Amino acid sequence: MSRTKPRTRPPKPPPPAPHPGVQPSPEFRRHHDVDPPQVDATAFRQGWQVRTRLDALLAADRITAEEWQAADAYRRTWAVARELATVEPGTLRIAGGSSPDNRVVSLLDAVTRLRVVEALVGGLRARLLLACLVHDLPWAETARYLRRDPETVRDWTVAAIHALSRAWETATGRRATDPLPEQPTHPDRPQRAS
Repeated sequence: MSRTKPRTRPPKPPPPAPHPGVQPSPEFRRHHDVDPPQVDATAFRQGWQVRTRLDALLAADRITAEEWQAADAYRRTWAVARELATVEPGTLRIAGGSSPDNRVVSLLDAVTRLRVVEALVGGLRARLLLACLVHDLPWAETARYLRRDPETVRDWTVAAIHALSRAWETATGRRATDPLPEQPTHPDRPQRAS
């Protein structure tokens, strides 16, 4: 009778070191304010996020939450206008059965709102809003672009955002926190039942 030796298992390799994660480079962090990932009861941000000038003004209590919302609505309106204006008519495809007419109406609505706001706040303030909210330019570059003092351009922008908050309500007929209205429909076309 032969006795077999009990087999011994080789020791398990140690678990791999946790991945440090993808982080912005030191060079990138020198030029941008970034927030690290945060997943808890107050936020759900799974990746690194660049803090915009608008967010920095809110964090520094230079603007209120309502003014931030109006500024964000203004920025989103610019994004809609730019997106809709760059679509080639032959490549226009819309999911959900919407017609290209709705996109034209949306574009005209966005451009009209932007023009009304610009008329209400004035040319300089409109350029400050464009530089800060739409292009997110550094303060020094905004000052060079508008030929203003780099030390006061942030104060000028805060004043422009204050004016925007009042003008946005006038231009849209609603506060920035109100829900958006339903999409316009074409009067000659039958509506689908929901």
